[in-house]
Amino acid sequence: TQKTIEFGGHVEDMANQLRMGKSEFQSLAYAAKLAGVEESKLVQTLQTLNQRTIDACDGNDIYRDALNRLGIDLKNFADKSPEKRFEMLGRAFKNSGESLTALNDISTILGQKTAPQLLDKVATQGMESITQSAIEAGNVMDEETLAALARAGDEIDKWQNRIIVGFGGFLADMSSAIGRQKWGLLIGMKFAQAGEF
Repeated sequence: TQKTIEFGGHVEDMANQLRMGKSEFQSLAYAAKLAGVEESKLVQTLQTLNQRTIDACDGNDIYRDALNRLGIDLKNFADKSPEKRFEMLGRAFKNSGESLTALNDISTILGQKTAPQLLDKVATQGMESITQSAIEAGNVMDEETLAALARAGDEIDKWQNRIIVGFGGFLADMSSAIGRQKWGLLIGMKFAQAGEF
């Protein structure tokens, strides 16, 4: 149960942080896993993609030139979601005949070499198809369930914090003579009440 709740919160957090849809994040993460790319590396790649897109729009010539060599229009690229930008890079790689120059330009934009298998899969199938396949295979949790799990995780965190704060107060009170007497009296009264039943 705890792992399920944590997963829901994790997907919510990652999708929000990366500014992409939850289904799309799960689908791309699943496609990456099948291509041998760990989720943490995919997340780092998408974060870099987002930042370097901003940098290119702000005038960074290294990233602008890389996109130009790939035949990608910066304005169109910047208007897309991260998963669509990733798909555009995959298509540019595929259209280049999978050239080393294109792979280097893509690595410049993504900050690292990404598995060519993942770029090829995204370029060949497209994100809509990948998302639909992942949903049909049962590898994507729906938005309502994710939101409910995130809320449940938040509530559990609140309760855990309350317990920690309460126990901290108990320990602080127990460290003083008055506190020990107070808690001893309270505990004694509880035992007495229990004995009345």
